Amino acid sequence: MKCFPYEFASRREALFYPVKPDAFAADVLEIGPGRGDILLSEAEMLPHKRFVGIEIKKRRYFRLIKRVEKRQLTNVLLIQGDARIVIPNHFGVNM
Repeated sequence: MKCFPYEFASRREALFYPVKPDAFAADVLEIGPGRGDILLSEAEMLPHKRFVGIEIKKRRYFRLIKRVEKRQLTNVLLIQGDARIVIPNHFGVNM
């Protein structure tokens, strides 16, 4: 049985903020950060750690970008896409 949303999402290219890295690595990975309260507060408290947030909803993704920029965080990578697709394609982990 084919799942339409999954097949559609697998053909879409994920969005990255600030830029798509050459190599993907993270100390903390949050799937579905929503408003990003936990992700951003942890990134502020632990500036030596790398944080990645994968958000499926575009509107939330763009709001997260504004919040990251406002806090001037440089240790956060945001990805807009379906985590079921992003993780195997970019982190080399099969789900």
